[in-house]
Order: sequence, then structure tokens, then C-alpha cells
Amino acid sequence: MLPRCRLTRLCRLGLRPMSAAAAPEPAPSVFRTSVSDPREHSRSDLGRLYTVDREDHRRLFQVTGLRKSLSAQARTFCELALMVRQPALNVLDSLRASDPSRPSLRFLLYGPYGGGKSTTVAHVLHWAAASGWLLVHFPEADRWGLRFREVTASASDPQAVDHPVDAALWLAHFRAQNAARLAELDLRTGETYTWSRREATEAGSPLTDLVELGVTRGKHASQCVLALLAELKAHASAGRCRLLMAVEKVNAFWCDSTARREDGSTVKFGDMTVIRAAEQLLRPDWSGGAVLTTIAPVRGGPEGSHLPRHQLGADGWRALEPFVPIRVDDMSRAETYTMIDYFLERRWLQAPAAATERGKQELFFRSGGNPGKLAEICSMY
Repeated sequence: MLPRCRLTRLCRLGLRPMSAAAAPEPAPSVFRTSVSDPREHSRSDLGRLYTVDREDHRRLFQVTGLRKSLSAQARTFCELALMVRQPALNVLDSLRASDPSRPSLRFLLYGPYGGGKSTTVAHVLHWAAASGWLLVHFPEADRWGLRFREVTASASDPQAVDHPVDAALWLAHFRAQNAARLAELDLRTGETYTWSRREATEAGSPLTDLVELGVTRGKHASQCVLALLAELKAHASAGRCRLLMAVEKVNAFWCDSTARREDGSTVKFGDMTVIRAAEQLLRPDWSGGAVLTTIAPVRGGPEGSHLPRHQLGADGWRALEPFVPIRVDDMSRAETYTMIDYFLERRWLQAPAAATERGKQELFFRSGGNPGKLAEICSMY
């Protein structure tokens, strides 16, 4: 805001201070692409950033879905900017050319920690939502067995356990991502689900009834997830919708969990109702969609190599096979310079030397092109 004395002087001269709306637009940045619609991204946009529309950002990632570091960065910069990279374009090209009558495509993203796998998933999710696909997104799958809020014995299966709070939150995430598209498709349940003596979801009810029940009644949330994904699988196979299943850190499904039953015995991931629901869509027995997964080291899993065979183990490999492996490497020098220019523009990086060629070379050398390390280093300057 201008000082009062300056405002008074301008008014006496018959002038008005320039408002934000009247201010001239800055020249486009060379590290940004003008194409904000993910459906139009091509090789010409490689290595440049695009800004996710605020409404899309709120709808797709408000509840959850982004890594904490990327979510914090988006809040700090007041925008969500994603880089167009080759791994994402490889997935998008395959999805565009896919035949919905054929078995679902299955992709596995792997690479060094912090290399951009979650960002690639966010880019593909944005494309799928813009293309009218329904989204089934499980961010950080390891949290169901390692960082859960509560587990209880399942009422329908004595060997299974439910996640009342986490399942309700996941259904809220699903609702936020798909509410508008579900209203357009008007998908209905194919069978009756009985929850108690007084509560039931009759066949022919909107799928949104399952979602609302799970959100408001945590006791039934896990069973609602199981029923919802079974219904979505049937609808996609029947050609009534296109469905994208995205699971990050899918290798956690075959690792040890910290959950315990009342008798003190360990709960395996496969004994969790929500994980059983997710595993329905990991099987290659449905059509009309695609499965996008990532792997990363998790607590209780194998250490060392980030390669799929090592992280998945024999059980995980058999469960996901066949799949298309896509490596997500650290950024190239050009991509690293793009991120440095972006950090300079957003005032996250303020050291004057960082804008020089020598400064950029030093940042590239210190970070090795790893996006996570680069952001951490730049926060110090």
C-alpha cells in the first residue's frame, strides 16, 4: 500500500495509483510453458514448468495426494508448478493410444529417491482428470501399515482389520477428485450391501451413496472402499467409464507392518480390508483403464537397490507382472537450470551468485540433479 502522503499527492494531481489488475503483465518466463492443459503437452514442452489451475489443484490434491515437501512448496509459492518430463509423456502417449476393450495397462515408475516419481504421478493424474477418467489414488501406500491412525477388527472377516479413520479420509479424497465426474456418469451399484440390521445400500443406488456412507460412518468406511472399488472395476470393464488406478510406494504391500491385533500378532498388509480392495485393481483381469504404480524404499522393506526386482521381492513381482517399467532419473542439467530459474523467480533462492552460470553449475554439482536435494540446498540461500 502507498503511504498516505503519496496517495494525497496523486489525488490532487488527478491521478490514481495503478491497481494489480491494471498492472502490465510480465513477459513470459523462458522456463515456463504456456500450455497449461496437460492434454496438450508434447515434446516441445519438455524440461519446462506448467502451472496447475487453482481449481484443479484444490480438487485433485486438497485433501491429500502430494508429497509433503511438494505440498509445502505449493503453499509457499501460492501455485503448483509441475515440470513436463519424459517419463510422464511416455505414460500419457500410451494412455492416449490404449484400447479400452483390452486389459488395463500397468506401469511401474522406479528410480532414485527424490527423483520425481510423485511429481510424474501428479502430472498423469491431472491429465486423466482433464480427460474425464475416474481416479483411484493411493498416495504413500505404506501409511496403511506403518503410519495409520487406528486399526480395528473387521466385522465381516475375523482375519481382516479395518482403518476407520484413514479409510474415511481416503473416501473424502476420492470424493473431492471425482465428485463432478461421478455426477455426470451416474453410475449405480450392481448389488445390495448390508451394513447392519438397519442399514443397507440397495442395488441400483448411486455409487456416491457408498462414498457418503463411508465418510460419515467410519465403522463401515473400509468395507465401503472394498465395495466401491469392486463396483468401479465392473463399470470400467463394461465400458461405462475410464479408470486410472495410481498407487505410490506399492512395494509396501509386500512388506512388514507395525499394526497389531488384540492378541499381539502382526497384521500383514494383505489382511487389511483397504489393501484387499486395492489389490482387486492391481490384477490384470479388468479393462477400461490403467494402473500406475511407483516403488520407493519403505520401513521394513529391503534396503539398497531401487530396482523393481529388489524392492518388490518375489511376491510383489508376481502380483504386478506383466507391467511396463519406466525409469524416472534425476534431472538433466537443463532441467536443473529450469528449477533454479523458477526458485529465483519465486524468491526461494535469493543468493545473487545463483543467477550466474557458475552458480548454477555449483548447484547442479551439489544436488546431482536430484529435485529433492536441489530444493533442500536452495532453501539455505
